[in-house]
Amino acid sequence: MSKANPARKLLFSVDSALLFISAVSAGILSVHLGQDCNWDLRNYHVYNGYSFLKNRLLFDVAPAQIQSFLNPVMHVPFYLAVKNLRPVAVGFLIGGIQGINIWLVYKMAFLAAPELPALTRYFLSAAAAITGFTGAASISETGTAMGDNIISILILAGLLLTVQPIQKPITKRDGNVFPSWRISFLAGMMMGAAAGLKLTAFIYLLPFLLALLSVRTPLYARARNLFVSLSGAASGFLLISGYWMLVLWKHFKNPVFPFFNGFFKSGFYPVSDFADKRFMPRNLLQSLFYPFYFSVRQTLASELPLKDMRLAMCYLVLLLFLSTEFYRLAKSRCLKMPVKIRTETGPDNFFAFMAVFFIFSYILWQKMFSIYRYAAALEILSPVFILLTLKRIIPAKKVFYPILSTIIFAYLVFNTSAPEWGRVPWSRDYFDVRIPDMKRFDDSTIIMLGYDPLSYIIPYFPESARFVRVQSTFVNPGSKNKNLTSAKIARLLGEARNGRIYLLTGKNCRTQANEAILRSYGLKPDNHFSAEVRTKFDELEISSATHKGTLIKNPER
Repeated sequence: MSKANPARKLLFSVDSALLFISAVSAGILSVHLGQDCNWDLRNYHVYNGYSFLKNRLLFDVAPAQIQSFLNPVMHVPFYLAVKNLRPVAVGFLIGGIQGINIWLVYKMAFLAAPELPALTRYFLSAAAAITGFTGAASISETGTAMGDNIISILILAGLLLTVQPIQKPITKRDGNVFPSWRISFLAGMMMGAAAGLKLTAFIYLLPFLLALLSVRTPLYARARNLFVSLSGAASGFLLISGYWMLVLWKHFKNPVFPFFNGFFKSGFYPVSDFADKRFMPRNLLQSLFYPFYFSVRQTLASELPLKDMRLAMCYLVLLLFLSTEFYRLAKSRCLKMPVKIRTETGPDNFFAFMAVFFIFSYILWQKMFSIYRYAAALEILSPVFILLTLKRIIPAKKVFYPILSTIIFAYLVFNTSAPEWGRVPWSRDYFDVRIPDMKRFDDSTIIMLGYDPLSYIIPYFPESARFVRVQSTFVNPGSKNKNLTSAKIARLLGEARNGRIYLLTGKNCRTQANEAILRSYGLKPDNHFSAEVRTKFDELEISSATHKGTLIKNPER
């Protein structure tokens, strides 16, 4: 024990130093990239945190459009950081947290090839970590609150906890290679928590559970570990999302409102299942080889152009591995030689587990979303998958293995073009919202028109101001199928007091179509008040409105 303790302390010190370096490096990179100003930030990342803390779920009407109802757990700390810290500190903090991904990939890559000489192993693990973090999805989201490379931390941590013991040769007498039930529960809990933070992470949870069954160990051990991990996943999901699901069920009779409403049939949303199908493969050829289409800058799987070969390279090395295995089996049959069975149970388990997880996660991603940034965890993990698969083709002890791996990693890093979600220079205030005559908007009803992401300005208005969005991805004023949300909007606008009704739009965005929407609610614009609302990102217009048939000569202030 006395000999082990200094070694463990040294390992802990090295790991701590690497984790610190990873976090600080990513934080500095975030500051270098500039302040985030992406569409989702302006639409709901700030508002959802503010809304939760101020209990505005029922007070406002979907000002952040359909995203108004997403679990706010990840957005509350972001809103508090924006409110209380300098913008550059917020960017450094978020980037630093996202930098944990670098350390996690390093740790898994280090486990992938223990046969390598020490210096080569360290170098290749660091190269893998850098390659994973500099992918198109990961690097473009560094310093942002989009969340895909934040939930990836939980996903990678759950994988690391699981693969650390199974990648070693069997030493236990009963043949069980799984970690203790506490570690298995914690690993499952992290995967469930990731899905709770962002529902799109469910594409990683089922493959994780399936991958546990691929490990070569006694059946009872697989069943036990699957049950423990599943229990942990359920606990993690409910811990993060349980309360919010109860809130949504209480008010809307749908725990994931407004999603899956074809099943839950909430009266506040059309009985249909919301799905964004814009980025799905267009034909069979794309379905089979979708990652190869990302090798050129395109918008097939993203709102903005990107180029990334990481998933395609995983595809290539997997095809190469399958080809060599098929050749080996065919050669053995032709020569009537017995097939050589691998006996390296530990390394076999690591590869089998990672292959099942990676392949099935990719399949679910393509079938459910095909939105590239939702595959951020796979992109970050891809160098580990490449190392493991290459080792099945080229023995790690061969000098060509680290050379080829390094060439592949360099090619991937230098052939990446990330989408540009929007950045602005750092300044003293995150949004720099300037609202004229704030007192005017006390106890007012502010109608939001159009699809522009405007809800980030709501925390700058008086808390008593109610925001009602009458046109959005959640509310369609032209729909003939009215629901309880439409009725609520009509009631609130009908009860709004003259002199306290305002319209909020982009500058010069007042159109006849907007006025027609107002008329459908018995309202019309008037000329008593109009002013600009300026922010770091937008020039907006706020103007007064009144009920039709009413003329107000001196509107109440």
